[in-house]
Amino acid sequence: MRPNSLHYLISLALLSQFSAADAQQKRTYNVAIVVHEGVELFDFAGPGEVFAAAARSNDVANINVFTVAPSKEPVVSQTFLSINPNYSIDDAPPIDILVIPGGRTGVLLNDAKFMAWVKELEPKTDNLLTVCTGAFVPARLGLLDGLKATTHHGSIASLKSGYPNITVIEEEKFVDNGHIITSGGVSSGTEGALHMIQRIAGLKAAKGVARYMEYDHWSPDKGLMAYENEAIKKLKSMSVTTKSRDGMKSDFSGFERELSNVTAEMVDFGELEAYGDELLENNQSELSLMVFRRLSELYPWSIIPFDRMTEVARKTGKNDTPPTEEEFINLIKENGIAAASESFETWQKKYPGWKIFGEGSLNILGYKYLYGPEIDTALGIFQLIVKAYPESWNAWDSLAEGYLKSEDYPMARKYYNKSLKLNPENTNATKMLEQMKTQYAGQ
Repeated sequence: MRPNSLHYLISLALLSQFSAADAQQKRTYNVAIVVHEGVELFDFAGPGEVFAAAARSNDVANINVFTVAPSKEPVVSQTFLSINPNYSIDDAPPIDILVIPGGRTGVLLNDAKFMAWVKELEPKTDNLLTVCTGAFVPARLGLLDGLKATTHHGSIASLKSGYPNITVIEEEKFVDNGHIITSGGVSSGTEGALHMIQRIAGLKAAKGVARYMEYDHWSPDKGLMAYENEAIKKLKSMSVTTKSRDGMKSDFSGFERELSNVTAEMVDFGELEAYGDELLENNQSELSLMVFRRLSELYPWSIIPFDRMTEVARKTGKNDTPPTEEEFINLIKENGIAAASESFETWQKKYPGWKIFGEGSLNILGYKYLYGPEIDTALGIFQLIVKAYPESWNAWDSLAEGYLKSEDYPMARKYYNKSLKLNPENTNATKMLEQMKTQYAGQ
């Protein structure tokens, strides 16, 4: 049996080399939002804003948002807004998350072709999210039979009387059955979408989107969880004690073996993170650390699991840990880029492969300095990013822009070409190199 002391486990997590051996490539979620004649404006615009904002800000998954309609003809919402759908049900790309808003839902219910499309598509999706009376679409198809569901408060009675096989829930912002999530009326769709972001990208991402939208009253506890992930349920059933001559003692080997079998296909990022939080709240730091470690193996590009491991280690008295991303950014702001670069090098030597910061967060900070009075700080930040993420074409593109802004044209050309080598489809680099040929020829 492996040693099970907390000191050993923390050392294991912090000192190990990190690799993407168990990770897949960063996943892209195609989010299709249905629009139809008479669709309720906030029903589709609220979730649309949530998913679009998350696409720009989270570091766990790529999110591609588009609209789909029964046909390519424009539809009108609230009598004044004309919407040109991106796709029709005939030419839509593969869909991972299907969002069905409410409004004049009869338009959809009476469209046999659309209903057949949803019925065929539903088992191929990761999730189906309904808003308001959009719940009547899966209800009509029998997809909510035996499940709990909610809808707009004005349609609760109709859902109950029309579909007795559904347990209709009142006074909940959303009801999550695992695959199908139904949300209440109008603004509740925003709550349901934020919950979806929490599931696929974690609580930090969802809170960040809510803050960006100034939707500060959002709470992840305002919905009903009507299911439990099977992989997590199995982990919870694992015994972490064993008998010995001295009585019962801790034995994490079975739990650790089962955890190593958990894949990204079995559990969402946010679900596994929430389980790690639950363990931490129950003073099971050893198990919590294992869960966050597994999260870092499945999603090695995300900063979140590394910050969470640092948090657990510090709560158990181990303070010789790398800084969190927030602490590192504050170090740049308060002590300068030279001190931050030195800190980065120190921690990388001590814990090779450990993520100190996310590429996106530091890139945003770099641009704040680039278009302010501290171009040298911006260049230092971009140089730090390419050290940490040398395979990122965007990181080299940003560094090139930094040199262009500082009028170092040879270095700008060099790094735009480096970015293009990594991503030949980087149109910005192509455009800037062409401009430099004419505007800065000979420089």
